[in-house]
Amino acid sequence: MFHNLREFNLALNGETKVRIIEKFKLKQKLLALKLFEKIVLKTPVDTGRARNAWEITINVIPEDENALLSDAESFEDLEFGQMESLEDLKFGQIIVISNNVPYIQYLENGHSKQAPKGMVALSIQSLKDRTLG
Repeated sequence: MFHNLREFNLALNGETKVRIIEKFKLKQKLLALKLFEKIVLKTPVDTGRARNAWEITINVIPEDENALLSDAESFEDLEFGQMESLEDLKFGQIIVISNNVPYIQYLENGHSKQAPKGMVALSIQSLKDRTLG
């Protein structure tokens, strides 16, 4: 029996640690991509600007609107671009899902008939219910 985290760490051999870390990173990536997908698909569409402005970054909160995704032709293009951004994820890093269009808070707060309950909070709750329930 282990009395603390240090003893547990010492008991694990290097290969086991690597496998645990890799599994954790994979789960983290899959969860982030699933959340990203849910949020994007719940985002109301008029011009497509808000939907295409969602992005995933690692350890960075973007300050500007994501202009690179405005040319995405489909959700698959958008999603593939985000998968690539997670390739360099290291253990302990934070995945950030963001959208910097000026009116995103209004959409999240239900100011659209297409998404009267928002997108982000609903998507997070949906994943919580699925993974914890």
